[in-house]
Amino acid sequence: EDILGAGIDIDKSALISKKALSLLSPNISVSGDYSRPKNTILFDSSAVIPGEKWTETVTVTQQLYNPRLLPAYRLGRHSMDASKENYMLTVRDVLFEVARVYYSVLKNEESTTVARDSIVLAQEELKRRQELKNTEHIAILIKEITALKKITEKNAEIAEKSSQAADRLGK
Repeated sequence: EDILGAGIDIDKSALISKKALSLLSPNISVSGDYSRPKNTILFDSSAVIPGEKWTETVTVTQQLYNPRLLPAYRLGRHSMDASKENYMLTVRDVLFEVARVYYSVLKNEESTTVARDSIVLAQEELKRRQELKNTEHIAILIKEITALKKITEKNAEIAEKSSQAADRLGK
């Protein structure tokens, strides 16, 4: 849309130069006139009609020098050059905007991919931590069972020594 508008501006600027060149062309004016009297004169068997009047004028004029021609032509040329530069600038701006939007879309797609990968990695880390926590619980349970076994063995040992001591006392 912007490029089309800039192209139309070039065409408008070209018309300024052509309009300036039209100052060199001859001017032609044509005029004409026709008149007829309203009254007719009647005689016995014939009528007398006064003559009809025709007037035509054709005038052709050509200026030898028009002081507005060169400044108007230069204005048209400069305007057309400026319009062409504006057109090229508009094309560059549009291309830049297209490239900016394209790379913005690529960046957003990559950001989305990175975010998805981060979610997958976070879920894997959470699962690993939960497994590690479950493993730690099992290790703690194993330590507790081992401690209880030692305590039970010690209690059994103490009970045996007590029964041996009671047997010695009882003899």
